Amino acid sequence: MAIVFACPVCNFVMKAPEDKGGIKIKCIQCSVSMEIPYLRGILVNVPAEQASPVFFGTSTIKPGSGHGSSHGSAHGPAHGSSHGSAHGISSAPPKETQADGWLKEAAALKDKDDFDGAIQVLKRAYEEIRRENLLMPVDAFLRLPVYLQQSGKMKDAWAELNNLLFKGYPNQPKDQALLATDRSKIFDKMRIFLEREGRLDIAAVYNVFGHLCKGIALHKENRNRELRSLLSKGVCSDYIDQLKKYPGNLGAVQPVRDAIMEELGRFPDVDFEKLGTRIEVALAAK
Repeated sequence: MAIVFACPVCNFVMKAPEDKGGIKIKCIQCSVSMEIPYLRGILVNVPAEQASPVFFGTSTIKPGSGHGSSHGSAHGPAHGSSHGSAHGISSAPPKETQADGWLKEAAALKDKDDFDGAIQVLKRAYEEIRRENLLMPVDAFLRLPVYLQQSGKMKDAWAELNNLLFKGYPNQPKDQALLATDRSKIFDKMRIFLEREGRLDIAAVYNVFGHLCKGIALHKENRNRELRSLLSKGVCSDYIDQLKKYPGNLGAVQPVRDAIMEELGRFPDVDFEKLGTRIEVALAAK
């Protein structure tokens, strides 16, 4: 089944085979850098045959002005007037942006243990991402708290993780499954942070948060078999026990703990839709 998705900037609709998730492309409508989402099925209300196909990391469309008229029904006005400027199949990779270059430079500096230099270059890359309205995965932004922790700036690192969790990052996808996946990754980085600080008790709590967000993403993608495998009765029972073992107050994420305990306690009648909404409300409240 094809992945049918829209550009987060201009809403142009494209499609790709389901095994192409994560490949970096440029939107053929506005040329913004983006990744094909890791999702199966239709993400926008456009028939797959009417979406512009993506090949080898670049996009191509069928000639003709009528093709774009159906795109507006899903996410905004039609863009058919400029479709003719891009045609044919190309295997050339997307052009590297200045932000891409700085992200690589930051990684190189970090490998040399120049954490201060890496942090400065990383921040420069983030400013370029904002300025150019580029689409980058959450992994790019999770690098900053890791670098900060490795440089000994613990408070700054934890603050950055919380900013990503509660405030998001530039051009973060609004699709609920992608948001849940992002939060799963953020919670996992928080778990790793806490484990490195020797806070194994609270790290176990964040481990549960990360796994439940992953489960919500699977639910949103209708990947029910994988969801049942991830969250069996025994696993859900273990997660409730882990959450009970930590009696402390978790501050802003306390409602996330409460929601997970209550909803998992209804196994096998866990309402993942409700759980996802409760977590969304909790993280939007700060």
